[in-house]
Amino acid sequence: MLREHYGVDATPVNMANKSVIGDEAPNADFDSSTHYGFANTLQQMVKEKFLELTRDSQFNKWKVLAGIFLTSNEAWDDPVLLCCTTGTKTLSGERLSMSGSVLHDCHAEILARRCVRRFLCSELNKMADTATAPHSIFQPCRDQGYRLKPGYRFHLYVSTTTCGDARVFSPHEASDGADSGRDRRSRGQLRVKIEAGEGTIPSASDDFDPVQTFDGVLAGNRLLNMSCSDKVLKMNVMGIQGALLSWFIEPIYLSSIVIGACYHAEHLHRAVIGRFNQPMSAPFRAAQPLLCNTETQEARQPAKAPPYAHNWTCLDEAPEIIDTSSGRTMLSNEVSSLSKREMYSMFKSLYERLNTRIARPERTPSTYRDWKRAAKDYADEKEIFIKTLEQKELGRWLRKPLEVGDF
Repeated sequence: MLREHYGVDATPVNMANKSVIGDEAPNADFDSSTHYGFANTLQQMVKEKFLELTRDSQFNKWKVLAGIFLTSNEAWDDPVLLCCTTGTKTLSGERLSMSGSVLHDCHAEILARRCVRRFLCSELNKMADTATAPHSIFQPCRDQGYRLKPGYRFHLYVSTTTCGDARVFSPHEASDGADSGRDRRSRGQLRVKIEAGEGTIPSASDDFDPVQTFDGVLAGNRLLNMSCSDKVLKMNVMGIQGALLSWFIEPIYLSSIVIGACYHAEHLHRAVIGRFNQPMSAPFRAAQPLLCNTETQEARQPAKAPPYAHNWTCLDEAPEIIDTSSGRTMLSNEVSSLSKREMYSMFKSLYERLNTRIARPERTPSTYRDWKRAAKDYADEKEIFIKTLEQKELGRWLRKPLEVGDF
């Protein structure tokens, strides 16, 4: 049904590869003997899609490639590629906006998460019409709101280990004794991406102010974004749907994370799972997706990263190319389909048509930021998540200036 509906070639490559990878959290629904075959399938599908999308384009370079897949059975043998993204850059601070019109973080796996939220909105939109509701991946909950139909699973592929804690210790280390030796105290630390550059530094660094302000950034302070390792950790606790869609749906978690290069099981597990393992209030939980690598390792790409990023979803005919310094589309300088502003517009449309999981407030929130805060169970659990990391002395979770959500 998935491949017919979205017109995506989802025919898997040979799944007979029986090599067992060193995953830290095997998924009970998946035969461990097929890990390599599954991982290789995702790698091949996303690379082929990128080549197809950019065959006649001048924007055909990438340094990090990512994709999110959907499977609809417990064998995970029918993956459909929902999105294909590239990117390694973040917004230039001078382009910061109060209108939600720019993308702050154009790293491939972060754009992939935004793409999937567009897809989730399209699937929720089907629930508003009795004719299309049966074709959605969602079903009504017993009380209010919606949840995934049984069998559906989401899977993340990234061509190299996520930046931050998972990557900074990974290359060339033996797996034995991974958490002993040099710089043990810095392992597990929250890290931030540096504006207009690549790489990360610990968020507890004294090199910058822990509170980001709009006027401070415009005056020259560096705009900082949490690392991809930290953001994937958050996805594994809060879900990939984000605060706004939590008004309608229960949290959706990744079932697997596949890495194409620089894979180190212990470091990846610590970074995206192990740093937070305490119980959460239902329906939230600390998920433990399967972690695995591909049999064919992606080649290291020492060349300078291109100043643009790609995003494509199964809803699109062509990819959107983003100028990573401006956070807008390349050449035309238009607002991206993945921007906060576009997401907010889709949310408001859904809010008018659907039942909500969360009780509707007596006083309607007036801004993007207010709506996110009004998703109270999500907001409360997010605060617990952040405070827990800080109590473990893993650093600070830096937030964007408040004004970027006031639209």
